[in-house]
Amino acid sequence: MLQGTYRELLEKISKLTNLSIEELERRVDAKCSRLSGLISKQGAAQIVASELGVKFEGQRVKVSDLLPGMRKTTVIGKIIQIFPVREFIKKDMKSKVLNIVVADENSNVRVVFWDVNHIKFFEDGLFKTGDVVELQNISVRGTESKEVHLSSYSKIQLSTEKIENVDISMNRNQSIAHKEIKDLQQNERVKVRATVVQIFEPRFFDTCPECNKKLFFENGLYHCEEHGNVMPNHKALISIIIDDGVETTRAILFDSILIKFLDLAKDNFIAKLKDITFFIEKKKEILGKEFFFYGVVKKNALFNNLEINISDMEEINPDVLIAELSKDIKIEEI
Repeated sequence: MLQGTYRELLEKISKLTNLSIEELERRVDAKCSRLSGLISKQGAAQIVASELGVKFEGQRVKVSDLLPGMRKTTVIGKIIQIFPVREFIKKDMKSKVLNIVVADENSNVRVVFWDVNHIKFFEDGLFKTGDVVELQNISVRGTESKEVHLSSYSKIQLSTEKIENVDISMNRNQSIAHKEIKDLQQNERVKVRATVVQIFEPRFFDTCPECNKKLFFENGLYHCEEHGNVMPNHKALISIIIDDGVETTRAILFDSILIKFLDLAKDNFIAKLKDITFFIEKKKEILGKEFFFYGVVKKNALFNNLEINISDMEEINPDVLIAELSKDIKIEEI
């Protein structure tokens, strides 16, 4: 089932049918009412799409229009990054996986190859950074972070299409909403301007290097349910409290964003975080600083409140902010 957020579904259906968002919302509400609340708005939106003849499978779409749950889809993009091929053991057999990033003018997405024939194309240098490629019969997975996956039934080939100015921003979404904390809603992609007022001690965990799922430690080995025994990726997360002057909320930082937030070197950041003296000094440096935070609003099941999973952030430069704000102020002579 298609798993994009409600707003993303409406925008996609609107593009394909030329119906307004307002008209689609009216039809969705009517469908929900008719089914007496037995279906979510996302589910109702997909029923409405089906009634309008909209099919999400087998389409060629832009990178920015990819939605989790899409299948048998085609997308064209320019390769902007190729990661090293990784090997892993699954059911006593050696396997490989390759990740790349492709982009068009409006967005970018990570692409995951599992088929050894596809991976060999890259190992042999048939595809390289800067090539424009067409990916056929793909599936889209994920929630707030989308990934394109290719199986042995998928196809990759060079495209003659020209893509000049690509979006290389790895985290920010073009349709992101600038929100105050009091107005946050679950599953929204948002930009929030706020001050860091609390930083909690880091939590550490281990994940599979192939699928990024949590590992189980058994008999002295790290085990992934999907990929078997693997060498773990050591991870950390930090929770912070941010305040926009009206309300506060918890925000969560992982991986590269955590490294950026604390200004750490990637190769030794876990060891640094485990040094309590170092962490306390970093905490003193950051508390009271103001940032623009970008991320997805999620509901914390334990505390039953909203929090933000941060995907990017930038410290606010007061001089730059004043200059930008002054552009929007019309000065009238008296």
